[in-house]
Amino acid sequence: MCYNTADISSIPSHSRNLVMDLKTKNRRSPYRQAAPSSFMRAPLAVLWRLRLDSLSTLDHVIGIAVFVSAFLVYLGTVFPTVYPLNGANRASGAYTLGIVHPTGYPLWLLAGKLFTFLPFGEVAYRVNLRSGFMASLALLALYYALLELTSRYLVAASAALMLGFSFYFWREARAAEVYTMHTLFMAILLLVLFRWAGIKLREGRSSGRLLLGFAFLYGLSFSNHMSSGFLALGFSYLILVIGRRDVLKPSLIASMLFLFALGWLPYAYLPIRDMASPPINYARELDVDLTSLSGMWWMISGEVFKQFVFLYQPGDIVGEALKYSNWLWINFLGIGVVLGVLGIGYMALHERHLLVALLLLFIPGAVFFINYYVFDKDTMFLPTYVVWTIWLAKGLESIADRVRRLKVERHLNVSPAFSGLCLALIVSPLFVNFSGLDASDNYVVRQFAEDVLDNVENDSLIVADWITVTPLRYLQTVEGKRQDVETFYWFLYSQRRLPELTKQGIPLDQACAIVDSEMVDIIRAGVRSRAVYSIGGPPVFWNAFEMEPVGRYHRLREKTS
Repeated sequence: MCYNTADISSIPSHSRNLVMDLKTKNRRSPYRQAAPSSFMRAPLAVLWRLRLDSLSTLDHVIGIAVFVSAFLVYLGTVFPTVYPLNGANRASGAYTLGIVHPTGYPLWLLAGKLFTFLPFGEVAYRVNLRSGFMASLALLALYYALLELTSRYLVAASAALMLGFSFYFWREARAAEVYTMHTLFMAILLLVLFRWAGIKLREGRSSGRLLLGFAFLYGLSFSNHMSSGFLALGFSYLILVIGRRDVLKPSLIASMLFLFALGWLPYAYLPIRDMASPPINYARELDVDLTSLSGMWWMISGEVFKQFVFLYQPGDIVGEALKYSNWLWINFLGIGVVLGVLGIGYMALHERHLLVALLLLFIPGAVFFINYYVFDKDTMFLPTYVVWTIWLAKGLESIADRVRRLKVERHLNVSPAFSGLCLALIVSPLFVNFSGLDASDNYVVRQFAEDVLDNVENDSLIVADWITVTPLRYLQTVEGKRQDVETFYWFLYSQRRLPELTKQGIPLDQACAIVDSEMVDIIRAGVRSRAVYSIGGPPVFWNAFEMEPVGRYHRLREKTS
């Protein structure tokens, strides 16, 4: 059944609020005039092309400017070599088509492999560059999504670029991390849903093809990062509140579920590569067989990280929430937070259903990662910053509405001031963050790893933490340096043994003591036969061995007494 958007009584009550939002939004704007949306004919054409012919040439020129300006900034500030933690590990994994830590990130690795074929820079630089490229595409998709919501190119561009030049988003765009690709999927999915909603509300019909494309892309996003699951409530609410009668058809639901499942197909990469025994294989180091169903579930579910979920006491949770609030404030320089709050208020008055959908996109991920007990979780909130950028854009839209009314009702032309505000939102984070985020001359991690490998004895063993072991392994596997040296990541060993012991009913503190004793025995056997070095080794080593300083690390020797 088609509904006439001019006749509110003909539309179900759950959609009336959104139609009123649309009728308010579609008034003539001094920045651009909204045009009817259209989409492609082929059901899955959404996978490679969005038909945006309803927009003006100027809209597209500004979109290109958003992409190019962001990418040039990222290109000029990207890490030229290895970056510690997950960056070096993922660069090695992409180059060798290996297997990195859970949840595996198969789509990220496959896309990263393509960038290793670039004819310039070292491998780590090429993979780092991929993050900047994905981040720029994410901003382009977000620009078009905001354009769909606000019909104002100045609002859409300034909000997207403020996110692009914000501290945490920009930081992730410089190195081999998964979150820029995650935000790319999120922005595209929002664009597709906003387009579908626009067609439904403006033309009274539901585009099943868009929903099919959305289902596939949403499934595919899980192949990059499993935290896509936190977006399910918001996406579902938006779809059901707008087109419940059209969506709840068995044939459409079956087709969407099939395409959603098809999007998970890249996970077949994991057992296939596990059988090939690549040099980077996190699963094998933990004695996990990815050719088995139990092994695949262990990888995809992130079993090894479940111990860090919801560990905080109630009093500590408040502190973690305040910490996140501070990160949000820093990321948007305060003014973006104020505009976001203004946008939330504006939507509460005019676009309540959309506000609820955005809250359902924002809250699950924010709550989970606030309660996630890891030291680098400040990198994991990018999806919440994408949602906040939408609220920021809505805050700007409310100001633009006020500017229009002042011009019409009081003949006051304050448009230049509004344009200046939008420009300030772009320039301010660029100016504030550039010096702190420019990593174009940062070779510290590589130089340290090279120093270690150049100075340790032949056939030695290096016991290291995650920060150090991943750059060492990058130099060994990607560049072929010092392959006679063996590395031992002690935390990985503990992560394999602790679950085994606790499943036997051994209390956690006793299990930790057993693991410490086992590691000491392993390293003591090594000390008796070859040179063993410690770089960020476990604390128990300080009591078990003599620690002889060698530059910025230590050589382990048996205690004489």
